[in-house]
Amino acid sequence: MNASPSNKAQEVFLGRIAPQLGYNGDSLRKLLTADAQPVPGGSVAYKVNLKRFDKFFSALSYGIVYKACGEQLPNDYRTWHVYHNFRNAQETPDEQLARQMLHSFYSGEPMNVMNFGSVDALNTNVYSVKLFGISGFRSSITLVHDFYGVFRVTSMLTKLHGSTT
Repeated sequence: MNASPSNKAQEVFLGRIAPQLGYNGDSLRKLLTADAQPVPGGSVAYKVNLKRFDKFFSALSYGIVYKACGEQLPNDYRTWHVYHNFRNAQETPDEQLARQMLHSFYSGEPMNVMNFGSVDALNTNVYSVKLFGISGFRSSITLVHDFYGVFRVTSMLTKLHGSTT
């Protein structure tokens, strides 16, 4: 829903997802549009269940890490996610700047020393991911998820201070 008209994401949404919204008494449509608010320019802002997004992106990140190195993420890591396309009315200018700087910093390819590993996505036009971190779990790990080149999430897997794993 956050894609330009010429983007494949909108075509997939309209062709495959939108028809599903009418099933079960429009329950999915009602869920998606609950508390929706029109915003200037003709767009609509939707309420997002961040706990659900966090749970999904944590699981996805753990799976990507395993696929990249063949080992599970050790227990001495904590995870949080930055949703670059979500806007929060309470976000301060400093928080906006920090999100923009994070987006810019992780836009390139990882330097060799920070190339934690890679995974092959089935269709990089739909989903791609870059991993930043020192192999062998010797640092924190950052994953940059891109969906359709439009929706970006940065997952920060932070190694707790003093960990020896």
